[in-house]
Amino acid sequence: MDTQTCGEQALDNFILHYVKITGCSVMGTAFFVSIFLHWNGRLTMEKDLDGKHFSYFCNRECEYFPCHPKADPDNFNCLFCYCPLYVLGDRCGGSFVYLPNGYKDCSLCLYPHRHENYDAITRRYQEILSVLKRANQEG
Repeated sequence: MDTQTCGEQALDNFILHYVKITGCSVMGTAFFVSIFLHWNGRLTMEKDLDGKHFSYFCNRECEYFPCHPKADPDNFNCLFCYCPLYVLGDRCGGSFVYLPNGYKDCSLCLYPHRHENYDAITRRYQEILSVLKRANQEG
């Protein structure tokens, strides 16, 4: 039985459709979806960091909220739900472990969900884009 929500299915379908049309990698597409969610999230901001209302939103209606163990639900930024730093591997700066299959398990990482880390994450977009560009050229 499929346990995805309608929103997750729509997001998966969008990513697969975009990959098929553009030839972009799945990780690259997921990164741009993260950016889209970031800008789209500006409509539902709850907090402010130095006047940057766009740097935080919290989706308490999400069926997975809060999605990380030990997260403080009163200070949980959902803006980077799909972490743009994932593609950086062991250079992401968060706390993670590699699983036997090679995937990163970031379930204990709160780095992208701390409001104060917004600027640190967005400063790394050029680094992320260069990784994606290399990945697309290789594959």
